[in-house]
Amino acid sequence: MSGDEISQSSIEPTKQVNSRFRLDYLDGIRGSTAIYIILFHIYLDVSATLSDTEKFSIIWQVTDLFFSQGRYGVVIFIVLSGYCLTLPIANSENRQIRGGILNYFQRRALRILPPYYAALILSLICNSLIPKNIMLATGTHWNYGQPAFDKGAIIPHLFLVHNFNAEDWMFKINPPMWSVALEWQIYFLLPFVLLPVWRYLGISAVLVVAFLLSLLLSKFWYAWYIILFTLGFIGAVIGLDKQSSSLKWKNRINWDITCIIFATIWVVASFPPSRLKPFLVLILTKICPFINNFSQPQQFIFDLIIGIAVICLIISCSRFIVEGKPTFFRGILDLLQSRWLVTLGGFSYSIYLVHALIEALVQLCLKDLHILPLVKLAISITLTVPLSVVGGYAFYVFFEKPVIMHLKSIK
Repeated sequence: MSGDEISQSSIEPTKQVNSRFRLDYLDGIRGSTAIYIILFHIYLDVSATLSDTEKFSIIWQVTDLFFSQGRYGVVIFIVLSGYCLTLPIANSENRQIRGGILNYFQRRALRILPPYYAALILSLICNSLIPKNIMLATGTHWNYGQPAFDKGAIIPHLFLVHNFNAEDWMFKINPPMWSVALEWQIYFLLPFVLLPVWRYLGISAVLVVAFLLSLLLSKFWYAWYIILFTLGFIGAVIGLDKQSSSLKWKNRINWDITCIIFATIWVVASFPPSRLKPFLVLILTKICPFINNFSQPQQFIFDLIIGIAVICLIISCSRFIVEGKPTFFRGILDLLQSRWLVTLGGFSYSIYLVHALIEALVQLCLKDLHILPLVKLAISITLTVPLSVVGGYAFYVFFEKPVIMHLKSIK
């Protein structure tokens, strides 16, 4: 959900909770996350061309520290999605979806599907114009998208179920599109599962149901994203719902400290030479054996850790904006509210959809250059990031903005 779809009016802290407020920093999170995902994919592309000696060099290991965590970008997007979709519901008096369930799905479909299908067609055109043997020579992650014209790839993409088969469908045609399918499927949980459980059983029950549903689907890749989306849902409820049960949650937890604790655990465990990650995974899987039911237990644990840190950050920042509550993250908030990040966030979906195409073309142009890995990385970043932003904006103007304007007209 873009910032355009959130009822907004001011970024300065207010002493009263208003029905209209600005949360521009959410678009700032989107914009910064989209850029980091591009950097991550560039890093993967360059890494794929390195020899083992180059990969294990000290200088590349240092580079790895900064660029190798991009998969958490999708985690952030999913948490944000759950938060933003729940905001207007949590801020309403009757806990109802504005316009009803049918209107909800119409708006979600219009917002997500036209740009998605446009990018899918564009990706197929790109695959048809560039000979397969030439693209394979680049050694990039784009190669995971081959063969693009296999019916086992195209049909699942048309119905947004390509994430159901990680080996044969998930990364075909345009690899990053797997997360669009997953998010589309999770949208169905909001009106049919999360909202009813919240209304009748409360916040704790929502989290329990999300865990149980994730376990039920645990053999699918990233089934735990249901929990991440639910964290966003719960964050919006805690932040804006005026019922006494939600207020207890809001005031019971120190969101700043909780965010810092989980972020610290993630940082310390994620970067070598720390041995905390395998130790933490071992302990948690012993305490909670059900974690082993997930296809990737370690990834589940650390996605959940970063998801908790992110929603705590969002709750803290939103309380500062809406209620005037002090936040430890004022500096981060100011950065996320900067005009250029907010602007990028406004068309981050388009950037996400097309950046892999642009990145593949850049790597194709660089494939015959025999240069140092860091030089290639620097050149790739210098070319790919601005071209992805420009290309993403052009795509936004033609395929995403018209839909947004239409949605505004039917509010």
